[in-house]
Amino acid sequence: MMKKIGSYVGISILFLLILVWGTSKLADHYVLSRWNTEDSAVVIIEEVLGI
Repeated sequence: MMKKIGSYVGISILFLLILVWGTSKLADHYVLSRWNTEDSAVVIIEEVLGI
C-alpha cells in the first residue's frame, strides 16, 4: 500500500514540476515577445547578461 502511495506522490510531484516549468517558459516567451515589440533594449540587456 505504501509503495502505491509513494508512486502516486512521485508522479504528482513530477507532473507539478513539468507544469510549473511549462508555465514559466510560456510566461518568459510572452514577456520577451511583449518587450520585443515595446522596448528592444531590455531584450538586448537580457541577451548580454545571458538571462
